[in-house]
Order: sequence, then C-alpha cells, then structure tokens
Amino acid sequence: MKHGTPVLLSTVDFLSGLRRFILKIFRVPTFIKAMYVCVKGDPQASSCSIVGLDILGTRHPKLFTHILERMGFSLNCSNVVIYGGVVSERCQPDTAGRQFVLSPALYPTDALNILVETGGFRIITSAGQPATNIVVWTLEK
Repeated sequence: MKHGTPVLLSTVDFLSGLRRFILKIFRVPTFIKAMYVCVKGDPQASSCSIVGLDILGTRHPKLFTHILERMGFSLNCSNVVIYGGVVSERCQPDTAGRQFVLSPALYPTDALNILVETGGFRIITSAGQPATNIVVWTLEK
C-alpha cells in the first residue's frame, strides 16, 4: 500500500474502531458484569456481616481467597469457607448451600477497607437507622 492511498474498511472494522474511540474519549466502561456486596454493622463493634461476597469466588477465585484470608477466613479442599478450621456460625451456608453471609470478627470499617483496597470494590451507598448504630454500605465491583 502506498502512502496516501485510501484504505477501505469493512463495516465491522469501522464500527469496532469507532466503539474503541468513543469508549476511550468518554471513558465508558465496556460490558462489565457488576457485583454488589453489602456490609452491615455497628461501626463501634468488632463484628459485621458481609452479604453477597460468595459470587466473587466463581468470577475471581484467587482474589476471593485473598480477601477471605485478610478477613480471617480460609477455604478448605472443597472450596467451602471455614473459620478457625471449621464451618462456624461466622460462615454458615444457607439452605441452598450458599455461604451468602459471612460474619468476620472485624469492625465494619476494616471489612470495607479490605474490600476497597484489596478487592477493588467501591462504596456506592450507605444508610443508617437513627435509633441504632447499624449502618449498611453497598459496594460495587
């Protein structure tokens, strides 16, 4: 091809290049499957509940394991979350077998920091009840 010779692009190539250009200019995320996790607890108590983190285990197993370890949990050889070597009340599965709710012995703010710093989550909302010290944070990845 000589310099200055016009190049005919296929429609697919043109649209693909246009899409990349628009995403780059407007910083639009590509088709990302969002994951949502809730952290619930009293900021002055050293316990909290983390709801929905189990989905991370199927999408990002290494990251899930790393986050669990930072929170004091581990996985056994069957990929079941354990605490202190056993399936304790801190990681009981529901009737379907999902370990949907984890209760680490951490302040909620410590759990939030682990999810944000290590897991790449970002806090999108928080809500509290005026009569209690319970706060619920919603995070997205």
